[in-house]
Amino acid sequence: MRQLRLASGLVLLLFSAMHLINLAFGLHSAHALDSASKYLMLPWGTRLGSAVLLVAVILHIGMGLTS
Repeated sequence: MRQLRLASGLVLLLFSAMHLINLAFGLHSAHALDSASKYLMLPWGTRLGSAVLLVAVILHIGMGLTS
């Protein structure tokens, strides 16, 4: 259980970090935001990436409520 919680937390951390980095590019310019989002959000835009993110969210919340 502990390893599963750690793995789901790391997936959520990676998504959050990539999202915040993408937003930081937006502080510079809209063009930089668009250019960076092509690469930073690419893994999460696929079906596999979306499924991994969804499973990580459900697992992390579920295990947090049961602990």
